[in-house]
Amino acid sequence: MANYERELIHDGLNKYRVVKGKSRNEVNLKCDAIQAQWDEQWLRKKEVEKQRSKKEKSRKLIEDKTEIAKNKTAEAEMIIEKSQSLLHSKDKLFFKWNNLYDNTEFEEEDPFLPPRVKKNKLKLVNIPRKPVSTDEVFNAKMSIFTKLSKKKANDHAKRNQDRFAEALSQWTIAKNEADKINNRMEEEENSRIAKIQDSNKAKYKKELKEWKDRKRQFESIINEQHKGIDIFIQKHKEADRDTVVDFVLETLDLINYPISFKHKYDVEFDPESGICVVDYYFPVIEDMPTLKSVTYIKSRDDFKQTMISKTALNTLYDDVVYQIVLLVFERIFGSESYGKIKSIVLNGRVNTIDKTTGKRIEPCILSVKVNRSEFNNLDLKNIDAKAWFKSAKGVSATKIALITPVAPVMTISKNDSRFIDSYSVTSEMNEESNLAAMDWQDFENLIREVFEQEFNANGGEVKITQSSRDGGVDAIAFDPDPIRGGKIVIQAKRYTNVVGVANVRDLYGTVMNEGATKGILVTTANYGNDSYDFAKDKPITLLNGANLLHMLEKHGHKARIDISEAKEIMREKI
Repeated sequence: MANYERELIHDGLNKYRVVKGKSRNEVNLKCDAIQAQWDEQWLRKKEVEKQRSKKEKSRKLIEDKTEIAKNKTAEAEMIIEKSQSLLHSKDKLFFKWNNLYDNTEFEEEDPFLPPRVKKNKLKLVNIPRKPVSTDEVFNAKMSIFTKLSKKKANDHAKRNQDRFAEALSQWTIAKNEADKINNRMEEEENSRIAKIQDSNKAKYKKELKEWKDRKRQFESIINEQHKGIDIFIQKHKEADRDTVVDFVLETLDLINYPISFKHKYDVEFDPESGICVVDYYFPVIEDMPTLKSVTYIKSRDDFKQTMISKTALNTLYDDVVYQIVLLVFERIFGSESYGKIKSIVLNGRVNTIDKTTGKRIEPCILSVKVNRSEFNNLDLKNIDAKAWFKSAKGVSATKIALITPVAPVMTISKNDSRFIDSYSVTSEMNEESNLAAMDWQDFENLIREVFEQEFNANGGEVKITQSSRDGGVDAIAFDPDPIRGGKIVIQAKRYTNVVGVANVRDLYGTVMNEGATKGILVTTANYGNDSYDFAKDKPITLLNGANLLHMLEKHGHKARIDISEAKEIMREKI
C-alpha cells in the first residue's frame, strides 16, 4: 500500500496526474520521469505549432501579395479602360453659369435680448399682526368685587382701553419701521434689476447693430459678386472677346483625365466671325499608362509586371488624343449656351524634346476646325474619334505618336501686341504705319516686296499682274522647289471688314484657271467662318492680319494693324 503521493500538473498539455509510491524517493523519481516525458511532448507540440504558424503566415503573406497583384492589375485595367472611354465618362463636368453665383447664406444667428431678470426673493421684515380692540388681552374680565363698584368697573375698562391704545401705538411704530426697511429693500432690488435690464438692452442694441452691419456687408459682397457675374454673362452674350476667352478657359479647367499630364491651353476668340481658336497641349506618349497587369510569382517571392505592347501603346495614344479633341469640342459647345462660339479651331500641341537637338519644342501635331451645327449632329456614344477626325478634314500625321509637326488650320494671334482688332482701344498705338489705312498703291508695293523677299530666299520670283483701287492686288509667285514649289497665285485685300467666302471662291477659281499649285489670300482683317470651311480641303492658304504682320516682321518691316482707326480715316475721306 502506497504511503506517499504527489500531484503533477502541466498547463500547456492540460494534463493532471497523482503519482503514488511506497517512499518519497520513489514518488520523486516517478514524477521526474513523467515531467521529462511531458516536457518533451510540450516541446514537440510547440514546434508543430510553430511550423503551423509559420506556414499560416506564409500562406497569408502569399494571399496578401496575390491580392496586391490583383488590385494593381485591376487599377491598371481601370486606368486603361477609362483612357479608352474618355467620351463615355460618367463624371463629366460642364460649365454652368448658375454655379458662378455664390449662394452662401449669412449663417450667423441674430443676437437675442436676454429674458427679464428674475427678482430675488427678499427677506422682508415681518410686520406683526395689528391689534384689535376685541382681542382677549384687551378685554380682561372683571371680578365680582370690581363689578360691585362702578368706579372700579370704569377703571378696569379704562385700563383695557389704555392697553389697547399702547399696543396699537407700538404696532404702528413697528409697522412703519418695517415698511421703511422693506420699501428700501424693494427699491434696491428694483434698481438692481433696472440696471441689469438697461445693460442688457444696451448690449443687445450694440450687438444687433454690429450683426446687421456684418450681414449688410456680407450681402453687399455677395451682391457685388452677383453683379460682376451678371456683367460677365451680359458681356458673353455680347460676344466680348476677353469674356468668351475667360469662359473657355474656365470650361477647359473642368476637364479631368484618368492620366496625369500638364494641362495647358491658349485661347483666342474673334467676335466678328464667332471663331474660337484653342491651342491645346496634349499628353505625350510617355504620359500614357503602360502597365497591363501584375502577377505575384510565388517561387521567386516577387511581382512580375506585364506592360502593354508598343503597338497597343501607340493605338491607345492615338485613341486618347482623338478622344480629347472631341472632348474639348463637347465641353465648349455643350457649356456655351448662348451660341456666340459658332466654330472652334483646335490646334493640338505637345511639349516634348527634339531628339535631334535635345531642346524642348512645342510642335502642333494636329489641327481641325468644326462648326457648332456640325458637331451638334454627332452621336458621341457611338462615334469613332479617329474616323470622325478624318471626315472633319482634320490635319495630323498618320501616327500621332511620331510627333510629326503639321500646319495649324488657324493660329492664335493674341500675342502680337501690334494687332488691334475692331473692338480694341487704339489711341495709344499710333507710332507706326497702319496697314489697314495705308494708301492702296503703297499697300500694293509692300505686298509685292514682302512676298518677293519670302520667295527670293529659295530662288523664286514674284510678279504683280493686276492691281485695283479697292485695295486688292494679284500676283504670281514662281517657287522652283521641286516638291512644294510651282506656280502660286497671291491675292491681298486691304480690308477693314471680314473677308467673305466669295473672295476665297474667286481665288480658288483663279488657281484652277491658272493651273497653279496653290493660292494664297492675305488680308489686313480676318476671315469669316465660311471662308475657313471652304478653304480647309483645298490648296489654299488664308493669312489674316496677324499672319501678315508676322511675315513683315520676319523680313524686317515694322507695322501695325488698327481696324478702328482705318475705318475712321476712311469715313473722314468720304
